[in-house]
Amino acid sequence: MCAGTKHPQAALPNLLIVAPSQDLRQSLKFAFEAEGYQVAAVSWIDDLKPAPGSVDCTIVDHHAVEVPGPDGPQFCADYSPVVLLANLAPHALSGAVFRTVQKPLLGATLSFAVRIAVSSRTNPT
Repeated sequence: MCAGTKHPQAALPNLLIVAPSQDLRQSLKFAFEAEGYQVAAVSWIDDLKPAPGSVDCTIVDHHAVEVPGPDGPQFCADYSPVVLLANLAPHALSGAVFRTVQKPLLGATLSFAVRIAVSSRTNPT
């Protein structure tokens, strides 16, 4: 390899985090940025700035989505694949999301779910 030769870098996967708790939102943002993701984070689905289809994976806390009602399933369809953080599994939205991860978050469970979700979007089978 010649010095000064530039190789194109693969685009970093884009994540969207939706969580009303500022502490949860900021810690998830920090952790996933440290893993090499580009991260946008908002409190509620009403605060969304990224357009549907512009993210590779969405992590949403169940408190940020209105259930029952049309907002939850429509949001999951628009921002798919969605990893749902829920206090209980199964959750009312479990059928509309890629994966449900039960809180409290322990170990690498969420990170693994996000990697699989991103992979499913970038390498559909």
